[in-house]
Amino acid sequence: MSDPTTDQNGIIPSTGGGTRSAPKPAETEAPAQAAKPADDKVKAATDSAWEMSCETVAGNRMCQISASTITGDKSQVILVMSLAPAATKGIAMQMAVPLGIAVQDKVELTIEDAYRTDLSVDRCTQQGCLIEETVEPGMIAAMKEKAKAQVIVTTPEGNKVPIDLSLSGFSKALEAMEKQVGATQ
Repeated sequence: MSDPTTDQNGIIPSTGGGTRSAPKPAETEAPAQAAKPADDKVKAATDSAWEMSCETVAGNRMCQISASTITGDKSQVILVMSLAPAATKGIAMQMAVPLGIAVQDKVELTIEDAYRTDLSVDRCTQQGCLIEETVEPGMIAAMKEKAKAQVIVTTPEGNKVPIDLSLSGFSKALEAMEKQVGATQ
């Protein structure tokens, strides 16, 4: 994790994607033979931080939208949030936060003044610590309306480290994913 004191007011800014991309958390967990490479990746808009990717697995078309945050020096992806249709109903989220955090502490997710929740880390892999939740409708509504989300992790020493995530293009990416899902059902 980068030193937050070298960034703006201790906040690690979102880069809105950039040229480097982290492995998608779902891809890192799936066996290589189970999934084909992504059929397509589509930016929702040219200035969008969010992109949609789809792939066909065992004859089923699956899509997700995702965005990431990169350290100020652009050397490391420190946050990835992916949303996809849940297996039953609603939208599922998988978020990867940095290794080296206090996993017993909750991870705080705030979307400006519109939404706030505390999340538990489910497990950690070599790529980061994962949070997997079904998303509340209020979170999606806030993400559509606001410009940025902030994820606050806690270091083992008890320091709070805020990480910004741009919501630029979120609504368009979500709409594109919903269209893809609707077209395959």
